[in-house]
Amino acid sequence: MGLDELRKAVVRRVGEHGESRSEAPTISVARHRDALLKTGDSLRLALDGLRRGMPPDLIAVDIQNAADHLAEITGVITSEDVLDRIFSEFCIGK
Repeated sequence: MGLDELRKAVVRRVGEHGESRSEAPTISVARHRDALLKTGDSLRLALDGLRRGMPPDLIAVDIQNAADHLAEITGVITSEDVLDRIFSEFCIGK
């Protein structure tokens, strides 16, 4: 019941050929969303540092942080890095 309406809604949203009609990207993984937010924060800090005339080495730290956050999404980091982060942030019992 209601499958025809659902199909029509999906086609309206995605389009006939599987292309999204939305201008904004869809982020379906919470970890990716978090990494993108952190990337944006780091880039804003770098821009703010540039505007305030901060030393390049301090601005580079913010840019490196942004690159590291993107690396979490692109897979540049290893699975061991992910596991280390999980075990450092969560208390996992026996």
